[in-house]
Amino acid sequence: MIDRQSNSTLSCVVDAGTSFDWDVQRSPGTPKTKTTACGLARLREFDLDDAQGVKGRPDVDPTAWAIHGQMHRQVPQARVVMHLHPPFATTIASLIDPQIKPIDQNTARYFNRLAIDDRYGGMADSEQEGARLAALLGNKSRLMMGNHGVLVIANTVGEAFDDVYTLERACQILVQAYATGQPLKVLPDAVAESTAQDWEQITDFSIAHFEEMKCILDAEDPSYTH
Repeated sequence: MIDRQSNSTLSCVVDAGTSFDWDVQRSPGTPKTKTTACGLARLREFDLDDAQGVKGRPDVDPTAWAIHGQMHRQVPQARVVMHLHPPFATTIASLIDPQIKPIDQNTARYFNRLAIDDRYGGMADSEQEGARLAALLGNKSRLMMGNHGVLVIANTVGEAFDDVYTLERACQILVQAYATGQPLKVLPDAVAESTAQDWEQITDFSIAHFEEMKCILDAEDPSYTH
């Protein structure tokens, strides 16, 4: 599992135009292993301006409201947003230097492609904090959230899932390399950049990976679609 924590969140724009509708995880406290299609709440952009705010939607996690709402509003390309606290990525995010060093093919995927937040100030449960994180993301699609976790945006659920999956695997490799106590053999910048560009050309691989994972779920527990 990438992340079994119940306080990780996901959202997806389902209709975009002059405004947008978005689905976000409901039922705060639900383990990821029990999250299904009916565990998503449908919201509209103007819900973000409602005077009641998240207080008017007790079925929606406040941090999901704050982070995901502002990401979808301020970052047009963020059709899918995943925010998780996977163990290896969170370990790297908790270091003074949270960069993913390019020491192999997986880690090179993230060479110069991470935004960094080094100002963790507690639970991200305000729209101001969500807006700050959206501004930090800039033109990148991954945010290492210092002392916290990671956030990924993508155009499709499949691309977001594969990105988070590979990012966690990359951080696992890096953590294990650090644990040896030996110096890292970091790839030359030119090789790391070339490898990262190659990764960016195979979105079909990312989507296929997600579809294969769904096939496994279809065989083992198809209830996730309900």
